[in-house]
Amino acid sequence: MLCTISTKNEGKPKVVNLSMNFRRFFPFLGLLLWLCSPVWAQNIEDLPLDDPSVPTLGNSVTSKPLQTPAHQVHDDAHRHLEDEPLASDVVSDPNAFLWQALYAGVIVAALCSYLGLFVVARRMVFIGVALAEISSAGIALGLLLGFAPLWGALGFMLLGVALFSRRWAPRRVPPDAVVGVFYTLATALGILIIAKSAQGESHMLTLLRGDVLAVYPSETLQMAIVFAGIALVHALFGKEFLLVSLDRDMASTLGFNAARWDFLLFLTIGVAVSLSIRSVGVLMTATMLIVPATTALLLAPRWNRAAFLAPILGILAVAIGLYLSFAADFPASAVIVTVSFLFLAPVLAFHSFGRGS
Repeated sequence: MLCTISTKNEGKPKVVNLSMNFRRFFPFLGLLLWLCSPVWAQNIEDLPLDDPSVPTLGNSVTSKPLQTPAHQVHDDAHRHLEDEPLASDVVSDPNAFLWQALYAGVIVAALCSYLGLFVVARRMVFIGVALAEISSAGIALGLLLGFAPLWGALGFMLLGVALFSRRWAPRRVPPDAVVGVFYTLATALGILIIAKSAQGESHMLTLLRGDVLAVYPSETLQMAIVFAGIALVHALFGKEFLLVSLDRDMASTLGFNAARWDFLLFLTIGVAVSLSIRSVGVLMTATMLIVPATTALLLAPRWNRAAFLAPILGILAVAIGLYLSFAADFPASAVIVTVSFLFLAPVLAFHSFGRGS
């Protein structure tokens, strides 16, 4: 077990209640949702879907990639940065779009890699990909119906969180099967909605899949603010989330409402996923949720060390991947994913063959 909670009092176990009053969470939850409002309330007309200066980019785990190599996106990304009010101090730099990509990638990698520890510890690694695909279907619906896409992502994400945080299926149906069912359903819905969109598949996939090389400075700032709120929530309630993730039965015995804490944990993961895919795409978001956390848990037997190591591995993968993608003229997100796997591969090989386990 990664974490144990026990004390002794005259030879008898003593119940240690790590839980704060559950109601104390809601002011921070309200703050988190309020911070998200500038992103979720963005109007559909503000999206550069018909702007020819915005390159057709995209990451996809379910369709043919539409990404453009780094050098080809340089001029177009530089032009659309000039239209951003927050970029007035960086447009003079011909590589400004790379710095924006680095900022956004570091923010996503740092938080998603940490949140991925909970996903991996619960043995539900598929849930990160599922939430990403469910949020994508919500974005597609928002584009089709003409309302702010991130409201669609939020609504679908909340539905997914509600479904995954409660054990409503029969016991003979494993949780991973439930996640897989809704993942495939969300993928199918996204494809069907895209097929009916008048805006065209290329523009839809551009927004749905995103690309780290085409992130707006305003998106980076919004992500930083919202992710800081999520980090604050985990700083205050990390012990509760950890206990529920590692030993749900013990949490119930100690008086925790495990279902509520599950919901709140998945809510923070879902918000992070929804915002991340809007900017860097499904492929990179899912990778940051799974690969750095897996590597960190293999390298560090203690939770605190793994929580420190996972974000570092994610950030290194982003920095090295962006440099290699620009130097070799490859799609950035695909290179970042490959670098993340190269970090994991030797560690996994050592644990699989070096120790014979």
